[in-house]
Amino acid sequence: MNNLSTFICRSYTLLLLFTASVFTGAWTQSAGIQWLKNTHLITIENLTQVQQVDFTTFVGGDLVQINQSGAQMTAANYPNYATRSLEVTGKVHGGNDVNIFYSGAFSNTNTLVQQNSNQYTVNGRRFNLNNSNQGSTLVNDNTLNTKAAQIKSDLESASQILSQFTANNTVTFSNQGTELRFNVNTKDANGLAVFNVTKAQVFENSAISQMVINNNVNATTILINVSGTSVNWQSGANKIGNWFNGENGRSRTLWNFYEATSITMNRRFMGALLAPKATVTTDADINGSVAVKILNSSASVQKPGFAGDIAAPVPTIFFSGKVFLQGAYNATTGTMNLGLNPNGTAGLLPTTDPYGLGTSAPVNPNTIDGIVDWVKIEVRAANDATTILKSIAAFVKADGTLVNINNNTTIELVGLVPASYHISIKHRNHLSIYTPTPQLFNASGTVYYDFTTSLSKVMDNGNGNAMVQVGSKWCMWAGDYNQDEVIDGIDNSAVLNEFTRGYLDEYRTGDLNFDAFTDGLDRALMLVNLYIAPFSPFY
Repeated sequence: MNNLSTFICRSYTLLLLFTASVFTGAWTQSAGIQWLKNTHLITIENLTQVQQVDFTTFVGGDLVQINQSGAQMTAANYPNYATRSLEVTGKVHGGNDVNIFYSGAFSNTNTLVQQNSNQYTVNGRRFNLNNSNQGSTLVNDNTLNTKAAQIKSDLESASQILSQFTANNTVTFSNQGTELRFNVNTKDANGLAVFNVTKAQVFENSAISQMVINNNVNATTILINVSGTSVNWQSGANKIGNWFNGENGRSRTLWNFYEATSITMNRRFMGALLAPKATVTTDADINGSVAVKILNSSASVQKPGFAGDIAAPVPTIFFSGKVFLQGAYNATTGTMNLGLNPNGTAGLLPTTDPYGLGTSAPVNPNTIDGIVDWVKIEVRAANDATTILKSIAAFVKADGTLVNINNNTTIELVGLVPASYHISIKHRNHLSIYTPTPQLFNASGTVYYDFTTSLSKVMDNGNGNAMVQVGSKWCMWAGDYNQDEVIDGIDNSAVLNEFTRGYLDEYRTGDLNFDAFTDGLDRALMLVNLYIAPFSPFY
């Protein structure tokens, strides 16, 4: 097959004090496994070369070369022709024509031009749509960067968690050590069989010429964890037997190379391949789903897709913290104003968060003593603080304590594994702040971070005033009415409009000091902060 294509992927003050630890709660199918089941080929970074991909492809970086994507997609499996057989987060590089069997999407860094009903160019490279008369199309999508970051996080999490599964089966050697057997004699309650092997046992063992899986107990999914950072499968065993040679077996076998940073092979690979840290180089076909860091293949990624079911513990990290909001904060008493919720009785706080997250409090916050207002806590990618990985709504109390919607001081961040993250705090009428460096959440111990001790504790906005000092504490600026990360005339006009209308006893954005009125006190604070015109690092 000729090389026809090239893809290359790809302020009132907030005082925050938090501790973090890790908890493993309920068991469910992880998001990483779900990505693997829904997308046939995933590269977290670049797709440098591949001939053909059956079903769907997601490229988290640049797209260098591909001939066609979605070759096995049919109306029976994908009845909607708007289904994307290709998504590219990074830049598409020049090259020969690319065939797309359904639709496709590309980040806004790419220039799309429709040539006719069934042909587009992307950065000058031609893309042919096989089903344009059925509604197939190519589009720009500015959400792909966020999706790519989520996929990376989910796949790395899934690989790490799966690597910790205890083996319930072991490999054996037969025929004078020339045949490696995965004899499945045990499965768990979910039908899962687990093997833990080394790269030397399976892929770099010149003594073996064959490997076979004997599924003696009808396990529904077989997980094979492979240790080793550099895997070189240039000689050795061929995969034989009904399980490997049938689509059902291949679709229910998952090879998890959880340590690998490099995998090189020249033999046909059978089963799903999960290696989120690895650059994979191969000149042989892969029969199964693929999720890797970088793929450089002169062959194809073919069916079947991964169809296994693996229940895994849901990773969760926790933190507890403390914040102060400038307008509500009294430097003399060290507490915040409870004007929206006086003494926990018949206050004005909404029961659903004001940030559009759809979070509803199980108990009316107006019945909980000390609740000041809703806040939003964001967990952002370590390598790109503009990428939001998790957003949750929480409450802040008069003494600055952050609590979850159940009024607990320990706040769960479900679905996040131990790693480094930026922490951002937002409020509906204050400028945002976030950590200047990623904070490490690990599997043991705690993380402690105090935003209030100096200006250097937050990411600088380039103007030296990302926070304002109130008394001895550094605080978030108040007055960002429209949440565009800068305090300017638009915010001032909005507060003035509320002041003119004379809102009383209402939950209003212009009520900067939380006394249930948009009045002269709010106007005065707004004018002071407008004169300084601060902005957040996100601006």
